[in-house]
Amino acid sequence: MPRVLIVDDQEIIRKWVQVVLSGFGYELLDASRPADALTIAKERPIDLLLSDCVMPGEMTGPQLARHIAAAVPEVKIILMSGRPESATHLDRGWRFLQKPFRPMDLARAVQEALTDYPRTGRRHHPPSQTWQTPLSELGRRAT
Repeated sequence: MPRVLIVDDQEIIRKWVQVVLSGFGYELLDASRPADALTIAKERPIDLLLSDCVMPGEMTGPQLARHIAAAVPEVKIILMSGRPESATHLDRGWRFLQKPFRPMDLARAVQEALTDYPRTGRRHHPPSQTWQTPLSELGRRAT
């Protein structure tokens, strides 16, 4: 099962992303700060980093991604931001999601990034279960 690390300083975003991705069979981890994300990534190998670009404190999302990618070169990276200019900070092979994004855009981006599941050398096919949460329920479940 692919392991996804969600990093955003806003708890509502982390929880919403977890609600959207929970039905796809991913193991979901989250952190509110880049330093916590680095600790998690050292303790538990991750397959995908999904991080906000702009966070207060010691490190940006792209800096965090470079640290994790240096330790785990096969990790997939998706950066997200409400600022379109953040897309200019992407390294080769990284993906970008412009906030706000729709649940299906998030699910598709993660699925596409994990198409080649790195730790097993096999292609990852998401579970046949499809995401069943109505869009109208997302705001209520994420709070």
